[in-house]
Amino acid sequence: MKKYSAKQQGMVFITMLLFISLISLLLIYMQQSVALQRRINHNRYLYLQSRQAARIALVNAYQSLKSGDTSCQQQPMSVTEILSKSNDWWLSSQTCHGHSAHLTYQYVVSHLQQDDCAEFEHQMADYWRITARASIRQQEQVILQATVVLPIQAEEACARTKRVLTNGWQSFRQLS
Repeated sequence: MKKYSAKQQGMVFITMLLFISLISLLLIYMQQSVALQRRINHNRYLYLQSRQAARIALVNAYQSLKSGDTSCQQQPMSVTEILSKSNDWWLSSQTCHGHSAHLTYQYVVSHLQQDDCAEFEHQMADYWRITARASIRQQEQVILQATVVLPIQAEEACARTKRVLTNGWQSFRQLS
């Protein structure tokens, strides 16, 4: 059996330490990548849950409007005003509240205008804006906004060409 000199044994030892260090760094990098991916996936899950709750709030608010309930009515607000509202304002009595699974949502409705030349379900169109907010964490919220149309009895005749609207939902957007 061949004997290695102390110098050769030292080089083998240093080489082995270098490979072990590289493997350790690679494992640490992989562990950090997995942890980061889990956090990203969890945050995405929370966002999707909040968005779903806000959509449910829009549907519930639309159903309330169709039945004549305007208890959560606010003056129309700009996007800047809505986004600047604090968490306390959203949780106050100025908004309506509801629950979807384990999430709480809030919404407000704003009357926009009546249009005697827009026909919806053979009646005059009445435009409303619904703004809904849902959040799991206070800093992370989803605010959705929709413009809907409801039928009302025509008060005056249209002097222009009538437009026929086919759906109650006219627009939908996400503000945050």
